[in-house]
Amino acid sequence: MTQVKESLDSIQAGLEASLKELKRVRKVVESMEKAMGGFFAPAKAPRARPRKRVKPSAKGKPSGKRGTATVAVLDIIEKSKEPVSLDEIKNETRFDQKKIYGILNRAKKQGKIKSPKRGVYVMV
Repeated sequence: MTQVKESLDSIQAGLEASLKELKRVRKVVESMEKAMGGFFAPAKAPRARPRKRVKPSAKGKPSGKRGTATVAVLDIIEKSKEPVSLDEIKNETRFDQKKIYGILNRAKKQGKIKSPKRGVYVMV
């Protein structure tokens, strides 16, 4: 039993000595950092660049050949003389259903289109 106690005492003494040495090293590093003017401070993250904005043309549609998904969906509805179903839009644009629903919902809120019955859309 005494042998175990002596072992634990020697381990404790070693840990205390190590802790004392670590505190001394910490002070040295802090003084070096102060002398170097905050060299060890974390670097700031670079600022994100703003995205380039596409300038709208005279009709309010983006200029360029491709346009946006919203423009593509609204063009299909606008060119059709009859109400357009979701499946027709999906077949022509090849967009997934979730994307089309989002575009149609936003256009309905803006008052650009209306839905005379479920799943069918016309321009206002």
